[in-house]
Amino acid sequence: MEDSPNVVIVPTQESAEDIIEDYCDMIQYNLDHGIPLGEVLGYFFDDVYRWSSKQFLIDQAKACLQGLEDIHLYETDDELLIDEED
Repeated sequence: MEDSPNVVIVPTQESAEDIIEDYCDMIQYNLDHGIPLGEVLGYFFDDVYRWSSKQFLIDQAKACLQGLEDIHLYETDDELLIDEED
């Protein structure tokens, strides 16, 4: 635990109980080593904010890519219809 960062966002494959237990352990470790609770919660907020922002950007990128794919499929379908009419 000595080499661990103050706060780490854990993989989403872990259960909520495991994530909470990990954060409780990290908070207790930091409190035991004299780090103020406000500072620990600040680290937690920063990590959650960064993770949320990244997830938002990933979701938006996926939506944009899906939109581009839909446009491509629509245009491809139109070209096939035009070719079939000739």
